[in-house]
Order: sequence, then structure tokens, then C-alpha cells
Amino acid sequence: MGVSSKPDVNVSMEEEFVLEDEDVAIEMMNGIPSITFLDHVHRFIERKITLFVVIKLLGMKIGFYTLLNKLSLL
Repeated sequence: MGVSSKPDVNVSMEEEFVLEDEDVAIEMMNGIPSITFLDHVHRFIERKITLFVVIKLLGMKIGFYTLLNKLSLL
């Protein structure tokens, strides 16, 4: 099985990510803390989770869209 060529899906497992103070907004809403992350933080987390789930399910590295294409052919 190949790896998807979409750049947003493939992430090197050694990719460095540094969470900066300006990437996070913490505020109180009705006495409950609310933490909001910028979009690029969400995208990084989604890419990491996508690879983690696919690797754990298939035992090898495969892109999310490649997996979807294979499944749609079934």
C-alpha cells in the first residue's frame, strides 16, 4: 500500500512542534476554564492522530486518504 501524496496528511514521526504562548487562549466562562488553540495546533493534532490510528490499525505507515481510497474499493 502506498502513502498518500497529500501534504496535509503525511507527517514525519520526528516532526518537531513547539506550543507557543500565543498559540493558546485561556479564559474563564461562567467560572469554567476554557482553553482554545489556534487552527495550526488543531491541524497538527489531527495529523498526528490520523497517523497513530492508521499505524495501530494496519501495523504500518499509510496515509489517511490512501486508506479511504482502499476502503472505498471494497
